[in-house]
Amino acid sequence: MKKSIVLYILMLLSVNLMAQNDLTGIVLDNSGQPVKGINLRVQYTHIFAKSNKAGEFKLKRLQPNDSVRVYKTPSIFAQFLPGSSKAVKLQLTDQGLVIDRGENQKELAEYKKETRDNGFNGNVITAKMIERNNYQTIVEAIKANVGGIDYGQTSSGGTSMTIRGQKSMNLSNEPMVLVDGVQTDINGAESMCNIHDIESIEVNKDGLGYGVRGANGVIIIKTKRQ
Repeated sequence: MKKSIVLYILMLLSVNLMAQNDLTGIVLDNSGQPVKGINLRVQYTHIFAKSNKAGEFKLKRLQPNDSVRVYKTPSIFAQFLPGSSKAVKLQLTDQGLVIDRGENQKELAEYKKETRDNGFNGNVITAKMIERNNYQTIVEAIKANVGGIDYGQTSSGGTSMTIRGQKSMNLSNEPMVLVDGVQTDINGAESMCNIHDIESIEVNKDGLGYGVRGANGVIIIKTKRQ
């Protein structure tokens, strides 16, 4: 029985690895010259690249449904789906981003302005980020996306969290955790909701608006059931 489970897990891992793809390419300006320093990011992940002096870049471990954002400026981007493409030529024109996949396959992506809703907010983890990165616990999702937090173990074997720089000699240093408005701690949150039922996790490090209770920071968890 155990052997069959191990084989099944290995099979899933191999399928997942086969589905991943590296994307290479070059970024050109409106006149067709290579552009250095253009940022590219895979949406909902930390997969990131920057074009070199020859305009070349490489994004690793893309999945079939991933979407790539190409930043013309820090707040203006164009977005496209690489799909099964392994190499592309990207040209930043006045009309938008031209994506050339070769064999006369060209398309135009319009520029958009980065907002909280369509961008990556370092202290907010969305359901799409959880799904794309296959996080299994709330703590795993926070560790992967939010810095400035120390982790330890409680006497009962659970996880303890402390936001760096906010430590008291006498009081608890744990951040307050709210799950759909219900106060708990991080271990209580793990037992209260399944990670895949979560709509968003927001880490409010300064706890403003929560008074003394939020002095050690606040983790606000909203579920899809809310």
